[in-house]
Amino acid sequence: MRKHEGYKIGTLIHDMGRMAVVTKKIQKGDTSLPTAMSWCDSYQLTYTNGDVCIFGAFTLQKLIMNGQMQVIAKKEDRDAR
Repeated sequence: MRKHEGYKIGTLIHDMGRMAVVTKKIQKGDTSLPTAMSWCDSYQLTYTNGDVCIFGAFTLQKLIMNGQMQVIAKKEDRDAR
């Protein structure tokens, strides 16, 4: 499996009937977060109803690869329009 490049801020994601946008990429080693969150790269997703969820990069990628989440539009796709 090739290395995943990651998601940019602004990427739209469909999550089991709900829409979310990647609002923050949290880099591994970020000292402004609790220790458990700084072990790996993470993404903050903000849903249209205001909910916020943080997913580890590996977990988010697996959910997308397994079809439980779908990338609707990548930020660069929307910028090209």
